Amino acid sequence: PGVERRHHGHNVGTRATTWALGAYRGHRGHNAGTTATTRAPRPQRRHQGHTVGTMATTRAPGPQRGHRGQNIGTTATTRAPGLQRGHRGHTAGTGGTEGMPWAPGPQRGHRGHAVGTGATTRAPGACYRHRGHNAGTGATTWAPGACRGHRGHAVGTGATTQAPGAYHRHRGHAIGTGAT
Repeated sequence: PGVERRHHGHNVGTRATTWALGAYRGHRGHNAGTTATTRAPRPQRRHQGHTVGTMATTRAPGPQRGHRGQNIGTTATTRAPGLQRGHRGHTAGTGGTEGMPWAPGPQRGHRGHAVGTGATTRAPGACYRHRGHNAGTGATTWAPGACRGHRGHAVGTGATTQAPGAYHRHRGHAIGTGAT
């Protein structure tokens, strides 16, 4: 009759189903289940393997709404109303090549920004249109500042930089073999 009513393998069950009356109602393998489904009436509602599930879906009414395997999922999709809205595998996805954040802030349009080779960033600030800037070999950056036109600046061998300063047209500047 309480919150723990009809919990079915809540912690690690992949197909577990919970019909609890409280915040845990409808949890289906919430912690580690890949096909988990949560129908809780609070921010944890309809979490589907949120923590480690690649195909998880979250429809929570708060900032976590629409998170789909946000933490490590490669095909994760986030529809949160805040800065995390539209993040797709943003945190640790295999290079985040398929990730697309539509956040309204500086993270808007980031596509695998950290380690993605084909990442695209449409942020309105200095990171505008960064494409795999950190470790991408064929990355392209159209930032409006000193990093404008950086292409794989950090470790890319065939990178090209059209920065307006001392880094103008650097190609593989850091460790590239054919740097110029």
